[in-house]
Amino acid sequence: RKVSYEDDEDSVLMTLYSPRDGAISKLPGSSKRLTHEELTEHPALRRASAERDRLTLQRAWEAQFDFAGQMPVGSEESRFREEHLLGGSVLNVWGAVGSIVQDGSSGKSSERIPLIRAQPKNRKEAVVGVRVDARKLPEVQYALHALLQRTAMETQAQAEINAVVADHGSTGARIAPSVPAVDPPSYESVMECMEEHLKDRPNKCDEGWMSWVQVHAHMVNIGRADHSEQCVVAVQHWVNELIRLRVFIVDDVSGGIKVKEKAKGCGWYVPPPKPKPLPKKPAKRGKGAGRGRGRGTRGNNACNLGD
Repeated sequence: RKVSYEDDEDSVLMTLYSPRDGAISKLPGSSKRLTHEELTEHPALRRASAERDRLTLQRAWEAQFDFAGQMPVGSEESRFREEHLLGGSVLNVWGAVGSIVQDGSSGKSSERIPLIRAQPKNRKEAVVGVRVDARKLPEVQYALHALLQRTAMETQAQAEINAVVADHGSTGARIAPSVPAVDPPSYESVMECMEEHLKDRPNKCDEGWMSWVQVHAHMVNIGRADHSEQCVVAVQHWVNELIRLRVFIVDDVSGGIKVKEKAKGCGWYVPPPKPKPLPKKPAKRGKGAGRGRGRGTRGNNACNLGD
């Protein structure tokens, strides 16, 4: 917080900064905010004189800064770390990846897209995008690939319509491409599909099912889902809810999804847990939506996932 002259010196909390996080993390107590007394009595620290030590401290800081920039990325001594950013037309795919990026908190997610600005190593241009946790990277890539497949099918269907219109002459009316669609599966439908798949497997567990990704791929293969955004969002949400409500659990050894065994002989009726509803789609703008500067990007689903 902002320090005022009326504050007691020992009530002000301070944080240590250094170009080398690995070096400063070795100091006892450096991970927390320290009081003035803890700083002055720290055995590895001493008070610097603004006049006498300013140039010395500046040279030392610059040397440590350069040293930290030459260390391998990800090491304790490096001031760089590897991050994954989702860039491009993020808004067009946010419905399918927003919950993943925000760690599954679709029910309480912010309406604003959490954009960040980063400076890649050895590049002068900054990049803007949404930070993606490395553990969630396969899920984001799968969702983007599914949307890409759906867009490719719609594009092919539109091309076939255009070819027919060109051969027989235009009718003056726009014909929408007809792509086979599957209704988004319900909570009960996803649960039933998962139970059918797992019931005959050893320990009722599929070691290959690590998340909703494999469940969606399975449902697409058996015709109970498709690659549309609505189906991707529905399967993603319901699988996460089934795991949150512990209808299914993640095996501690294999990491695969398994059926949770139900307690027997307890004598009490336990009502089934209620899942959270599907996240609502953002409301469309009123009059004038789609006009102006964003007009040229309408319908562009291009996105890129870079380091």
